[in-house]
Amino acid sequence: MRNVVQLAASILIGLIGYVVLFTSIVHRPMTIDSLGVYLDRKSELLKSVPGRRILVLAGSNGRFSHSCEELERATGIPAINLSINAEISLAYQFSRYLPLMHPGDVLYLPLEYRSRSFPKVDWVGVESNYLIYNHGWEIFHLYSPVGVLHSLFNFDIRYLISSIGEMTLNRLGVQRRFNLGTLNKNGDEFGHTASKAAPYKFMVASIGHDGADPRVYEDVSYWQDLGKGLDAARKVGVICVGGLPTTFDDFRNPRIAVDFLNAFYREHKACFVVLPNQSLYPRDYFYDTNYHLQEEHQREHTRLLAPMLGDIFRQGGCPGVSER
Repeated sequence: MRNVVQLAASILIGLIGYVVLFTSIVHRPMTIDSLGVYLDRKSELLKSVPGRRILVLAGSNGRFSHSCEELERATGIPAINLSINAEISLAYQFSRYLPLMHPGDVLYLPLEYRSRSFPKVDWVGVESNYLIYNHGWEIFHLYSPVGVLHSLFNFDIRYLISSIGEMTLNRLGVQRRFNLGTLNKNGDEFGHTASKAAPYKFMVASIGHDGADPRVYEDVSYWQDLGKGLDAARKVGVICVGGLPTTFDDFRNPRIAVDFLNAFYREHKACFVVLPNQSLYPRDYFYDTNYHLQEEHQREHTRLLAPMLGDIFRQGGCPGVSER
């Protein structure tokens, strides 16, 4: 009995130490905590622009490969880039942004391609680590019980080591390559020019590409988070428009994704648009990864999208989708 009590006490002490360590002591100021700073900036942009807008929301593909500044110039319609990175759950982003959207806003979603590693249910993104350190109680309102448990117990030794490294670098004044200072007034990333892409040329050339996984684009359970977000947006009068992310032109089977996503968005009373090139570009158009176009091509890609998004904005919807 004494051994059982000692074991229980050891487990309790370990749990308390774990909770204290990861909720109050160690954190990642240069990566995870910066999500809150980005979310605050994007939210302020939404608050600052009255009336109807065109909004872009995806992962870093949305931030690097789409220019709301160019979109605004080409259409004459206010445009805001809400994109940060693909590791933040859509559920959390919708919970932050939807209350700040206006009826009649057009929300363009060129979301990154998904694979079978993407969770089907209770997807909790990296925002949970940010919340636990900064706004701990919010996770109990945002996530299901399974999601709460995932949030609380997803820390490990690698996270601890990374935290110590980031805290040290932050204390020394080291800055990230991209930060709020590299966002323009529309929320786009800028400065990722062809000349700055030169050091990453070999890395971009070496990135493999398997193409769209048919198993993911035949199974709607991988898309529950998106479906819930589209339905919630429609209820407040936001016009959602699906699209394809930018990636290399050697990407295989894009048609599988196009056919599935077109049907999926339409089923949720949303629009879906595809460029003739299916948003595929040569590798030498990209900056440092397969989802980040260089700035010149970011603007070029956006100019191709502008007429379609502008028409949907002015028409208040898209052909064949009347219910919002």
